[in-house]
Amino acid sequence: MIRAKSIRKCALALALASASVGVFAAGKSQGQNNGQPFQAIQALIDSNLALIQANQGDITNLQSQSSALLASFDDLNSQLTELDDRVTANEDELSSVNAELDTTNGSLTALYSEVSQLAARHTADLLAVHQQIDNLTDVVSGNTQALNALSLELVAKAQELSTAIADNALAVDGLTADLALLNAQATMLNLSLVNAQQSIASLETRASTHEADIAGLLLRVMTVESEVANHSHGEVDLTGVELSYESEGRDVHIFKTPQAAVLADYTEFCDARGLQWWGPKSSADAQLLLDNARAIDNYHTWVQVYGLVTTTGNPATMNGFPFAPDSPSCVAGSSSGWAAVRDWGCSLCDPDAAGSNGKSHCWDTSHQYDWFACEAK
Repeated sequence: MIRAKSIRKCALALALASASVGVFAAGKSQGQNNGQPFQAIQALIDSNLALIQANQGDITNLQSQSSALLASFDDLNSQLTELDDRVTANEDELSSVNAELDTTNGSLTALYSEVSQLAARHTADLLAVHQQIDNLTDVVSGNTQALNALSLELVAKAQELSTAIADNALAVDGLTADLALLNAQATMLNLSLVNAQQSIASLETRASTHEADIAGLLLRVMTVESEVANHSHGEVDLTGVELSYESEGRDVHIFKTPQAAVLADYTEFCDARGLQWWGPKSSADAQLLLDNARAIDNYHTWVQVYGLVTTTGNPATMNGFPFAPDSPSCVAGSSSGWAAVRDWGCSLCDPDAAGSNGKSHCWDTSHQYDWFACEAK
């Protein structure tokens, strides 16, 4: 609509200019004494009309570039919608696999194979998503550069037009309307660019979350596999194990305690299952226990170990091995009996000290459970 109005205004300007030419020509034929001033005015009008026609072509070219950029952003939005659908499908498949894992009572080999295939497929999908995100980022960057160039060109053209058509009011109205349209299109392109960048950031966040979910799923499968394998050999009792993993050449098992367990009643907990109480083999081994325990529930749950010696400080130690919890100087180490550690604020506790009352929760009476850590003999 604005474009049609602009064309009509330009046509009107041309018509008026042509009429002026006829009038001036008639005046010339009626009196040669005034011919020279009319010729100068006619030359000025012809010059202004030429400038208007030249600028009209430039504006048409700029509008074509703006339309091409808008089409590019439409294609970008279509690709982002497709990526969102693929991410949503991956979320549904992850939820389905988690449900199967929670209800499984056997067929571990088939389940592990299925999860491995799913993980491989999702890993490939995530790589493809990252690749497409990189490609889209390049497209957005290119569009940003093109938009910046267009903006600079618009500013330059506006200055040029402002100088060239200062004496022609009708032409100014038409060209100003066209420039307003181009500025509105540039604003729309900027908004589309911001929305595209936000969508890309959201997809990157969701992709990272999926990677973490797959890693957690594989960890749970490995725990179930270890539990089944140990049961099949009749070597240890892993009933109720929460997490199993391998470190320093032996299997480590984390069990959930009852709420507010009286620790004196559980000194034989690991031995009764054909295991022994966990003890660190290195600083990395000590840190891995804390990292894995926190990954289970991401909470300030205590890991209780009988016979572990701990000290506070910077760094804190377990059996002489330095490790780096959140608060290594808080609250108390343990020289004998029970010792508790966690990767959370105030990271060390002596459960046998006053205030902890020999219970698994130390001073955190709201805990519904805590952890025991055992290892293979």
